[in-house]
Amino acid sequence: MVNKLKKLSLALTDALEVMTGKRNPMVPPKRFVNINSGDSEEIGRTFLRHFIELGGLNREDHVLDVGSG
Repeated sequence: MVNKLKKLSLALTDALEVMTGKRNPMVPPKRFVNINSGDSEEIGRTFLRHFIELGGLNREDHVLDVGSG
């Protein structure tokens, strides 16, 4: 029951961020953050650096993330 309430609370927080325009599209919704054991934002920055440095990603490029968990 507590887990369901936590999930509901996080989903409502996500919805409120979307409605108020405070949602950062580069950060996963709060209801998904607890899935992994790390800092999702820092992990995202690390992968972005890899894409830029190793893959030659440019500002105008797009990335399709397939099957990310």
